[in-house]
Amino acid sequence: MKTHCELGVKLVVIVCLLGSYAWAAPSAAERLAGKCPDGTFAFVATSGFDQLDPAFDQSSIGRLWNGPEVQTFVTQIKDSILTALEKGIAQGDPQAGQMVPTIKTLMEEVFACPRLAGISDIAGDSNQEFPYRIFVMIEGQTHKEQIKTSIEKIEGVFGTEKIINKPMGNFTFHAVKESEVPVVWGWYRDTFVFLVNDENGDTLKGLRLQTPKPTPLSKLTNNGDIAALYCDVQKFSSMITNIIGTIKDDSAAPQQEVTNNLSEFKTVLQMLGLNNVKSLTLRAGFDRKDVIVEKWLEVPALRTGLFTAIKPLDLTLLDKVDSRATTVMSFNIDTAGMYDLIMQIVDQLAPSPEHRDKIHSAIAGMEGQWNVKLREGFLHSLNGPMIGYSFPAMTVPQSPMGGFVLTAKLKDSALFTQNMQGLGQAVSAMFQGESQKGLTITSQPLDSGLTATAWMFPQAALLQVIPNWVIVDDCVVISSHPAITNMAVTQSKAADPGKTSIRSLTSFAMMQSKLPKNLVYLHYSNTAVNAKQGYVQLQQLWPIATAGASGQGIMLPAMLPNIQDKFDQLGQSWSYAWMDETGIRSRYQGSGAEVSIGSVAGAAMGVAIVMPALSKTKNIAQRVVSGTNLKGIGIACILYANDHDDQFPPNLEILVKDYDLAEKTLISPKRPADAKEPSYI
Repeated sequence: MKTHCELGVKLVVIVCLLGSYAWAAPSAAERLAGKCPDGTFAFVATSGFDQLDPAFDQSSIGRLWNGPEVQTFVTQIKDSILTALEKGIAQGDPQAGQMVPTIKTLMEEVFACPRLAGISDIAGDSNQEFPYRIFVMIEGQTHKEQIKTSIEKIEGVFGTEKIINKPMGNFTFHAVKESEVPVVWGWYRDTFVFLVNDENGDTLKGLRLQTPKPTPLSKLTNNGDIAALYCDVQKFSSMITNIIGTIKDDSAAPQQEVTNNLSEFKTVLQMLGLNNVKSLTLRAGFDRKDVIVEKWLEVPALRTGLFTAIKPLDLTLLDKVDSRATTVMSFNIDTAGMYDLIMQIVDQLAPSPEHRDKIHSAIAGMEGQWNVKLREGFLHSLNGPMIGYSFPAMTVPQSPMGGFVLTAKLKDSALFTQNMQGLGQAVSAMFQGESQKGLTITSQPLDSGLTATAWMFPQAALLQVIPNWVIVDDCVVISSHPAITNMAVTQSKAADPGKTSIRSLTSFAMMQSKLPKNLVYLHYSNTAVNAKQGYVQLQQLWPIATAGASGQGIMLPAMLPNIQDKFDQLGQSWSYAWMDETGIRSRYQGSGAEVSIGSVAGAAMGVAIVMPALSKTKNIAQRVVSGTNLKGIGIACILYANDHDDQFPPNLEILVKDYDLAEKTLISPKRPADAKEPSYI
């Protein structure tokens, strides 16, 4: 019995160790990053769908995406758009139109693979105008043959006469013939490599390494790497500076202007404190059901500029947030200090004292027009800590569309009130006599005995949007409707606000207990509720997209898939940032549905906007091809004239025979199929 128990314990330990090893093993993206050439100062990478799919399938957003209703819907949209794109391009250039399926296949195969794009400096080549190499690496693995076939088809369309073989050690690559900047591509074993400005193939040295080098990615958590990014900000800024500095112009004035702009750019960076930023690193991946995104902005402890305006959060403001809120965002910004910094930059960049005085006079004039003081009024009255939150639809009957609240701490309530009253009077006077646009300022009594000041604009009020504000102790509460303000004030005045605030939610309390110290930003979202509401809005937008598409002969699905009941699995999401001795770090944990729903909504509107443009694709493509043809004919005519005493050719056909003009150049893409006469005369 004892032996069996010992064996069981050993098996558990072995399984745990293996699990830990698998989790700690570098991702495919990190492995590729470890093969970057020396001098690499920026790259972006992904581990590819093949490696990410198992983790994606287990995630909340993956289970939603893989549902049969969603897959059917996405396939219909993809097929419709690709068909329209192929037809539109084919009408302008049949050969290019035939490449659409090839490019689609290539992209599908490439997306399945680990891949990386980066840039590195070239040691010892400081005399070059562009002493940098750009490289792309794709681990083809089982997809090599499909990728290779697709690339060969694209090379055929590009023109094999424009491509030469380029030996790279034991491998033969392809290169663009007579290119000012060397462009080389080919296969290094199972890895496809695309190189710009790396004629000698120095990038390949990293691929020969048996053990990848350590990478900056190791400083963040490895969750498989949907995306991984690293940028040495100092070197990247230096590259931008060098590129701008190499811009040449025949006249001295524009060159001097470039130099001045470059100097001003450096000054602004320094004043903002951004010249001290060392690097930016990002990793995104899956952890069971959640998407995890970690970012690290490396900044030395001695921080200046913008970083001095970022202050630690006041988490006691969470007690003022009603538990029914579905989105919460908290921050602490020294707004007056931020304003002073901006004005210092403006003064520094002003070309003369007269220009600087004009800017200050314009600000003073604006303050007089709006009856406020910006720096010494609004901004001076704010204390820094703020928290904003929103409610879903039907939280209160008076505001059926939901609403938002902003609570900000004040250090001078009387000064803030004075400026708000002055602003209200100025706006009222501006629209005096215009009943449809005018502002009506009213007093709204609240259950707490306080009175909110409401600004009623007729058109906004029809939508139950009535901006209002009230001073509560040392805070101002601003909301979209007095009924929402009443809720916010009731919560703020509660005898034990912690029992009814957002903190009382078990899920919120559990996550809050894991938050690091020195928080400077916090965002919480009840993704399940917000996704449902966002989807309802998307359903309202979808007919616009389908109508725009059908007008161009593209049949999109008439309705969005019925997946509202699937949103409950999305849970909550958190995003927060904090400062430590190394810089500013941030972390997101959630389903990732906020981005996905927003992307689909954007795609819906994008389809509505882009579809009409597809009808112009044929004409645009034809004009481009025809313009290229005419340019080629013109150049050939000039060459003929140079050889024939400035006389133009008697006909264009002679240019095909004697001046290597392609015969198809004489055929306009706009010529009807049954026409036999020449296209150009």
